[in-house]
Amino acid sequence: MANCIPVLTPNHCASSAESIPTPTPWPDQFNALLFTNHTLTGKAKLQMNDLWYDWPNQHTMNHIQYQLRDYLHDVQWNNGTSYYFTSGPTGTCTTRLFPIGVLRPE
Repeated sequence: MANCIPVLTPNHCASSAESIPTPTPWPDQFNALLFTNHTLTGKAKLQMNDLWYDWPNQHTMNHIQYQLRDYLHDVQWNNGTSYYFTSGPTGTCTTRLFPIGVLRPE
């Protein structure tokens, strides 16, 4: 079964008399622990993300633990540079450029 994203049509939206909610901005710094179970290639992929967001210092860090595998560390800087590295006996390091940089808190 394919993953579906619900789409709201005008019939499902608030009436014009109601105000549209405004999202609350993120704190400038926070830590979030996320657990995901998703399928990209037909097999379930369980993972835990330990996300550290630091807007004043313009970077984020993700510690990603895939089920039964080494951690993948992802350090993202606001200049668009990301470093991916693994620990353990077969450690690797990769640099990538993303023009987006760190997501702004608002």
